Amino acid sequence: MLHYYLSHPHRDICYYIERAPSSSNNTRCSSRHYLDIYLPNRRKKGEKYPVVIFLTGGAWIIGYKMWGALMGRALCPHGMIMVIPDYRNYPGANIEEMLADVDMAIQYVKANISCKWGGDPNNIVLVGQSAGAHLATMVCLRKAVAASIADHERRTGKSPHLTEET
Repeated sequence: MLHYYLSHPHRDICYYIERAPSSSNNTRCSSRHYLDIYLPNRRKKGEKYPVVIFLTGGAWIIGYKMWGALMGRALCPHGMIMVIPDYRNYPGANIEEMLADVDMAIQYVKANISCKWGGDPNNIVLVGQSAGAHLATMVCLRKAVAASIADHERRTGKSPHLTEET
């Protein structure tokens, strides 16, 4: 049983499908737009489990999702679902593209974790190591700033950005 548990996570789930070049209607998943999901080995039907999204580090140039496999295997026996997304690295992507990858992975998990894997979309914790922590923090900060601006505009009818008249 232990061998089965350790060797059968749900691997290489595509979280972002991109269009092939304009001459084709084909779609494909980039080699870095996949995630792995590690599930508790004794799940109860109908129960929702807490979810940890772990972003590996690697100085923005060498990170890889398999580096988090041991953490997934360590948390799953305690009733947690572990999701480890990959994201593009430099020089194949700049920081904006890395942030977009991380954001898409988080959105994919929020939209699919409940119906496909029994996770609780209202109980997701984002964890990162080194470059992964930086990217996780930046995605969260951007979401918080956007929500704050939208709230300000909704309440006041004005943009909080400074203009020449202010």
